[in-house]
Amino acid sequence: MSPMYRSTASLIAELEQNPELDWEQLRKDYPSDNDISTEQLAEDIRCMHEMQAILEKDSSMEDDVRCQLLYSLMAITPVSEVDSLLPYVDDEDMYVQERACILLGYHEYEPATEILKEVVKHGSPNGKLAARKALSMIRAKQMDKHIKK
Repeated sequence: MSPMYRSTASLIAELEQNPELDWEQLRKDYPSDNDISTEQLAEDIRCMHEMQAILEKDSSMEDDVRCQLLYSLMAITPVSEVDSLLPYVDDEDMYVQERACILLGYHEYEPATEILKEVVKHGSPNGKLAARKALSMIRAKQMDKHIKK
């Protein structure tokens, strides 16, 4: 339900470099890490802002269209903008809430710890499970930091 590759050329290049891998094993462009170019970062932020404008402009959007747009928006959100996902953790749509929690965990975004704990207590069924997983990913990052010291 959300983009995984920046372009068809990017997908084809990944498939050509790793023909033996299954889909789940392939390295995806989205969600992105810190290793994207300045141009890619600018493009992702521009697309993010365009999708946010569409969401703000059309309050009568069908729920599944809104969900699809939010999935795409959250997927392309660069690491440097990950705090912009926080409002979606409280979204009334349980799938949006779930996806926001998953991505905060993927990015190991420590400032989201308290809000994720609230989702575990009071969130939707999907959100609660995703928040637990996100918290475990964040804790694993914290443990790695302490071990490396």
